[in-house]
Amino acid sequence: MIPSFVLLAGAWLLAGAPPATTAVPPAPAPSLRCTVTYADEPVVIDVRPTTDPYRVQAVPVGRRFAFRAVWMAEPAERAALDLTVLHVTKGGDVPLAQVKLVPPYPDASADAPSTSLGAGRYGFTGLHLVYEPDLGSELRFWCAWGNP
Repeated sequence: MIPSFVLLAGAWLLAGAPPATTAVPPAPAPSLRCTVTYADEPVVIDVRPTTDPYRVQAVPVGRRFAFRAVWMAEPAERAALDLTVLHVTKGGDVPLAQVKLVPPYPDASADAPSTSLGAGRYGFTGLHLVYEPDLGSELRFWCAWGNP
């Protein structure tokens, strides 16, 4: 009598090795890049997802403005993108404008020819203009998705 484990091993050999599987690498996580322009001087800000929005610092743009971009990707119920323009004063920063977007985010891929990261001319946010109250100085910003 042939032991059952020998019969099973023989059956496996006759059947051949299991089919090879091709591992598909995961798609790269999207990256977010905002372009902020003041006095014709663009500042490009790479935004990373965070789980602690209170730790995200505003980026100075010129002497009169600061820009803060908070990208909450997790947890899903709190996912959002908050873009805030601040007026820098001696007494502290004062919010001038805020844009809040929640998923699903707009898709600007069908817009005008790309100028950054494969999105439309002004990304998925479109172009935003913000004016400082004392001198009327203008700040422009827009954000686009891309792959790192």
